[in-house]
Amino acid sequence: MRRTCIALVSIWLALNGALVSGSAIAQTDKTQASKDADNTNRAKNLCMNCDFEQLQEAAGRSLRQQWFEIGNRSGGLIEVSDEAFTSGHSLHLKANAEQIVGMTSAVISVRRGSVRFHYKAVRSTVDGPNLAFSIIALKRPQGEEVARRSYSPPKQSLADGQWHEGTIDFDFDSTQSRYCQVSATVNGADINKGEGEWLISAVEVFSNHVGPEIKVQHLWSNLPLAHAGDTVRLSAFIENPGEVEAKDVRVELKAPTNFAPYAAEQKIPAIAPGSYRRLDWNIRADKEGSAELKVEASIGSLGSAAKGELSYKILVIPRNASYTRQELITDAAGYWRLLARPGTLQQNNPAPLTAIKHLKSSEIKHSPYGINTHLPRSRDYEDPFNPSHLIDNNPETCWSSQQNASSYPGVPPFVELDLGRERTVTEVNLVPYWHNTDFPIGFTVQSSVDNKKWHTVLREDNYQFSVACPRRGDKYVQTFPVRRLPKARYLRIEFQRLPLSGGNYAEVSQGYKARLSGIEVLNERGENVALLDQGAQRPAVGGCLAAAQHHLRAGQQRQPEIRASDVERDGCQSQKPVALAQL
Repeated sequence: MRRTCIALVSIWLALNGALVSGSAIAQTDKTQASKDADNTNRAKNLCMNCDFEQLQEAAGRSLRQQWFEIGNRSGGLIEVSDEAFTSGHSLHLKANAEQIVGMTSAVISVRRGSVRFHYKAVRSTVDGPNLAFSIIALKRPQGEEVARRSYSPPKQSLADGQWHEGTIDFDFDSTQSRYCQVSATVNGADINKGEGEWLISAVEVFSNHVGPEIKVQHLWSNLPLAHAGDTVRLSAFIENPGEVEAKDVRVELKAPTNFAPYAAEQKIPAIAPGSYRRLDWNIRADKEGSAELKVEASIGSLGSAAKGELSYKILVIPRNASYTRQELITDAAGYWRLLARPGTLQQNNPAPLTAIKHLKSSEIKHSPYGINTHLPRSRDYEDPFNPSHLIDNNPETCWSSQQNASSYPGVPPFVELDLGRERTVTEVNLVPYWHNTDFPIGFTVQSSVDNKKWHTVLREDNYQFSVACPRRGDKYVQTFPVRRLPKARYLRIEFQRLPLSGGNYAEVSQGYKARLSGIEVLNERGENVALLDQGAQRPAVGGCLAAAQHHLRAGQQRQPEIRASDVERDGCQSQKPVALAQL
């Protein structure tokens, strides 16, 4: 096969001016060996929705799941195109010299590796530099860029009608960044702006950690604000983002002297690739003051060569202390701290202080801050996430937990089902959320006959969403056969590892949530025995539904019961304690 030469070009780098080398290879240069390598590597691709296949319709537009718009379009074009490098769709971006258009991917947990994508450069009036594809290192999942490396197409690939391959190698270890995202833009930088148009397809992000790796991915405490004498629980989530099993993992907690002695080191025999383990310490806060606790993890055979660490702050206050909201606050990182006691402008005035009477908003006339009367709110305002939707046999309804700051919640959100009486359970099916997005990564299914003693019948630590399964409308139902399970009346699904939510038109921030459209529990005849609204094809089942603050009953039929937890907000306990899964 005739081979064309590979063009190496120097690319500008937005924001930090680094120099990156890239390559562009026409589609016709693909050998069979290269295609086979592509198929092998695609299974390890860390980029979600890499072919822009998962779409959602909103306001008459096809939007990409797990991709988010950036810039000020002001008439620029962002759309999904059926024209693609191989299969699926492509991302079509177009802008004039005054417009900025672009998309960024969902956050990826990787620090070192390579990016590969395919593009068709339709036009650039500045010979290419205003078309940029970047991998961006982030300080935290919510953003704050610390570094990036970028690729722009060479001049000879412009307007030739061919698909080309772009690659970027990156190493962000020196930045201490643990998160990345990729972006495609037109006029994303402040220089070299001009008219531009290109298509992006088959985005792939690979980690080059061929061996085991260890990370302290998250720390959590049930008492980030503690009183002297309290017993504080600190939980560490230890993850192996490498491609080989990490064996003999040693985890050590280092705490200052104002905490009582404790067993500092714990050991984990092995952590599978992509999986994690949770470790807990119960320590007593003996002395007052701010304390920084550090957790260090290492792989025994590799020592400091494979080591991760993370710190957490706990504020210990006197047992009988009383502080106002002006004295006890959280800092930018969410840790508690004390401010100096506020003074008064009347400090030298001998007259006694008089409290100011506070008025309700409805008592303030001619308020400059808008409406000041109470407006009634529809009862259905929060109904879209009613947990009863999980068993209403309707894949178009859904449930969502509260938002978490991390993929690893200290108190996992959970759902419990009461099937009304003991049942033979052969399979548990989970119907994904809107357009198959935000499916949980780690979860357990537990069963019980008395709602007291629970048995774990299924555990997933790093679940990979599958499309080779039955469908409910446009949703791929994830099926989990349950073998050797005796009869059970109660089932609890507990979500220990959450995905980064893509958000929708009603959400203004990204966070980690557990979200589902339905739960199906099949008996030995393949019948769903967890139904809220039974149809002609389903027999009546027992139980009474109580979902959060909602109470529903269908005639005189007794319906299954479901309860959904409240989730902590970074250190606040849920309303009902959840037993930790045995690791």
